[in-house]
Amino acid sequence: MTTRERKFVFDTIESGGAQTIKESYVLLLASKIPNKTRKPKISQEISDMNNGLAGNPKRMCIAYEKYLLGIPLSGSLVELYYNERVNIKCRDFHKLPDGASGHFGVVIEGVREIKDKNGNRMCFLSLSDETYMLDSVVVFASFYNKVAWIIEEGKPVFISGKKNKGSLIVNNISHL
Repeated sequence: MTTRERKFVFDTIESGGAQTIKESYVLLLASKIPNKTRKPKISQEISDMNNGLAGNPKRMCIAYEKYLLGIPLSGSLVELYYNERVNIKCRDFHKLPDGASGHFGVVIEGVREIKDKNGNRMCFLSLSDETYMLDSVVVFASFYNKVAWIIEEGKPVFISGKKNKGSLIVNNISHL
């Protein structure tokens, strides 16, 4: 994609005209990418988005931004998914008393993997949803070994955990 085309896409999104981006324009942009396998993949992704997000312009706009630009500008990836088990937002986590449990629908923003004193792998996560970002999220070694394959930056996940001294201790992670 040329600098001029990229500027056009950014200007369109900033002006609020992203809802008018049509599938044909996305396919045109996909054809500019030199990788021959990327064009069919983008075509399939656009078709899936149109089927799954029809009738919801905000979600459609977020999905197009993610696939066109690589990042959603007008919202969070979490808004593309719905899970009835989610009962708390990141913004409300700080209001919870110690020992309280919560279920979050979040995007993993950062992963810092370390080894504990016994040499086992564990990690600290940065999570965000459409309301706020949590940096103090701990996945202990006993659980981390079971779910390390799910934990990846940029991936939307469902997390259950308990608040302990201001940090979220993760009990469960699954795909959102």
